[in-house]
Amino acid sequence: MSEYIELFEDKSQDVNQAALNADEISEAIQQDVPVTGDELRIEETIARGWRGVRSCGDPARHKAELEAAMSGWVSAKLLEYVNLRVLRYGHGEVDIRWRNGRKPFPSNARWCTGSLTTRAYIVFAA
Repeated sequence: MSEYIELFEDKSQDVNQAALNADEISEAIQQDVPVTGDELRIEETIARGWRGVRSCGDPARHKAELEAAMSGWVSAKLLEYVNLRVLRYGHGEVDIRWRNGRKPFPSNARWCTGSLTTRAYIVFAA
């Protein structure tokens, strides 16, 4: 019975160590990791705009627009560099702006516009 407890304790330590390693790896991916000599890093500023009647300032809309902009940009880069393997990709700080308003009387129709810009990057194994 004591052997079972010792084995279980050893396994839990391995699992905890693996979890720590996974956290370190995910932090390294999110940070701006230096590129080695056998990697190709591409950075570009991407922008996206949208219009609507309302909810241009909704955080869920901002997230959806950012994901759409990033997926379109990454897809284009994957097609452009089809022979290379992707190591990681992401973006920097996002600048989001929006305006809400109404047309003048008599229509009083609502309107809104929004835009975002960010610096996106993708790293390929050369």
